[in-house]
Amino acid sequence: MSDSKTFQAMQKESITPLFFKDIPSIPASSDEKERTSNVRKETFKRMSTIINGSIYVIDFHKQCFLFVSGHDLFLSGFSPGNVLKMGYDFFPKIIHPDDLPLFIDIHRAILQCLSEPNSLQEIDYFAFNIRLMNHGLPLMVYHKMTPLFMNGYARIGVCHLSGSVTHKSGNLEICFKDRKKSSLYSFKQQQWQPQESLSLTSREKSILKLARQGKCNKEIGDIIHASERTIRNTETTLYKKLNVHSMCEAIIYSTNHRLIFV
Repeated sequence: MSDSKTFQAMQKESITPLFFKDIPSIPASSDEKERTSNVRKETFKRMSTIINGSIYVIDFHKQCFLFVSGHDLFLSGFSPGNVLKMGYDFFPKIIHPDDLPLFIDIHRAILQCLSEPNSLQEIDYFAFNIRLMNHGLPLMVYHKMTPLFMNGYARIGVCHLSGSVTHKSGNLEICFKDRKKSSLYSFKQQQWQPQESLSLTSREKSILKLARQGKCNKEIGDIIHASERTIRNTETTLYKKLNVHSMCEAIIYSTNHRLIFV
């Protein structure tokens, strides 16, 4: 049977065998357990080469870094090896001095939440804004952390840092796996408060998708069959909804918060 006929047949059953056709099976390694840590680190390293932004991984139990990518947004001139050696003592060197107490409070709030097992399975990731000192230049970043659980406990935190258009540090929130709800942390009351998740209309998503490709309003209007005036009005509503002031900021904000592709 030809590959095309095989593919058509697989569409009605399972396509998986096509991916492994003529590939010999890979036997399990006898020392697989010992190599798990190295495999995990290599996985993070490979991920960092295709993801835009800085990645670092921390071990909550050992209170140390397990991996730090070579992206300079987080490193600010330091080498990954130096950061691994410094551990948490690296944070005072990279976090803006005025934001360091807040960063510590955020970390504690996250750990406190992770110590409560009733909501662990629902958590997708934590997110907040914080200022870094990148080569002496204060930069606001959007910081995400997703926990990895072992034996029912949060053991590892995978963190991703990217540019942010928010002007105020903080805004610590939990985003849940169902994407329909989230909670914002109140530092004053020291508790999580449920909030309505932000969502975009189909037209707003279409405009953002096309704007990401560099399309102007006229081109966007021609593609989605709307007038330039309609596009401008939709953009004005979108900016108010996201609390931004330009299409560039709208794209960054909606990308960080996964509002375009859900």
